[in-house]
Amino acid sequence: DPHALTAGADCTDPARDFAGNHTDPYAVDLGDGARLIVADFAAIGEKALTDEAAMARYRGDAAMIARLAQGGRGVFVTEHPPLGGVVIGKKHGKLDVGYAPVGQAFDVATRVPELPGVTGVISGHVHLLQVVARDGYPVQVINGFSGTAEEEPRAPATLAELRALSDGAGYRDIATLFGRFGFGVMERMAGGRWRYTARDVEGRVMLSRVIEPR
Repeated sequence: DPHALTAGADCTDPARDFAGNHTDPYAVDLGDGARLIVADFAAIGEKALTDEAAMARYRGDAAMIARLAQGGRGVFVTEHPPLGGVVIGKKHGKLDVGYAPVGQAFDVATRVPELPGVTGVISGHVHLLQVVARDGYPVQVINGFSGTAEEEPRAPATLAELRALSDGAGYRDIATLFGRFGFGVMERMAGGRWRYTARDVEGRVMLSRVIEPR
């Protein structure tokens, strides 16, 4: 949170944690239409939202993100992988994608979140490295391989394996790595493109993808 400390929004009083553990989405303009859109979903959790105040907060965040993305070539940065494009794993022969509360915020059950001004999404939360490209969604990068115990992926290992599942249509790319620590670098390219490069702790390239504007 880059904003000034505000009384009542500082998490010093446990009774005010709901208000304090949250920041409205904001954008950092990088010039030439490129921007970072930062959203605070750290406290949203993984279970479906049932509290009306929480639902209102995160639905409001989703609407703000859509407005901030208008007219730009943005990269959306947040904690939880926010859209249905992420592949967490598979259960009973079907894909396990996204997280219920974030899906509720973006209303992914009834529509594909367009976010036309968002080229890619960078998030963590899942402790591995994954890049997923799916029709109708921004490219999703999980940059969660920077130092804590990593999670063995349950996701399909290859695009062919992913497309073989009953709900695997529409995916164009998947790459999942775990068990190696490192860091990711986003480089802005001409024409609204970005290059994401994952490097290990010695700086060696582990994975590289060009993220094209949609």
